[in-house]
Amino acid sequence: MINFLAEEELEYKNYTIKCGITALDKGYLILITDQAQYGIGEVVLGTPSMLEGGKPISSPAMIFGIKHNILSKIIAERSSVKFNQPCLVLLHLQQPGIRSDIQTKTVVDCLNKCLDKVTHAQK
Repeated sequence: MINFLAEEELEYKNYTIKCGITALDKGYLILITDQAQYGIGEVVLGTPSMLEGGKPISSPAMIFGIKHNILSKIIAERSSVKFNQPCLVLLHLQQPGIRSDIQTKTVVDCLNKCLDKVTHAQK
């Protein structure tokens, strides 16, 4: 059983996304799905910038999958910059017939809610 720091579910135009974030020893695991259970789809590792004082950037590295390449990299980059820690993202999107703009908006909004919940809890 995974002990989530935050877990959110968001519905937009009859499309539901679930996002969970858990802490690892030196980083975070971020699970996102449109299914009943979390799964493995695209796997991306986002690492925060090692440069001090500059614009916060990240270097996402695709480990597995290509279907949602851009979206999974956005998630990994946003998460690793927000936490300033490495973030492993498992993006499992399987629902057919969803427009990409609806899918992207729902995923990003759900992720933002989860990220905010974790950062507020850590203060």
